[in-house]
Amino acid sequence: MGFRITEDTRRAESPHLSPQPFSQNYRSVSWAKRTFDVLIAALALIFLAPLFIVVAILIRLQDGGPAFFYHKRVGKYGQTF
Repeated sequence: MGFRITEDTRRAESPHLSPQPFSQNYRSVSWAKRTFDVLIAALALIFLAPLFIVVAILIRLQDGGPAFFYHKRVGKYGQTF
C-alpha cells in the first residue's frame, strides 16, 4: 500500500496554475461586506471626530507639544520618509 501520484495531484502541486475565478455568490457577498465596512468606518469617523479633536486639544494644553508624534525614518535604499 503506497501513495500513488495521479494527474490531479501533479496539477495541484504545480506553481503555474491560474487561480480559479470566484463564484458569483462570493463576489456579491464580498461587495456587500466591503460596502458595510466602509459605511461603518465612515460613520464611526464622523461620530468620533469631535472626541479626537477634544483629546488633541487636551494633549496640546497639558503637554505643550503636538498631538501627533512624527519624525523622519530611514527607509529602503537609505531614503528618509
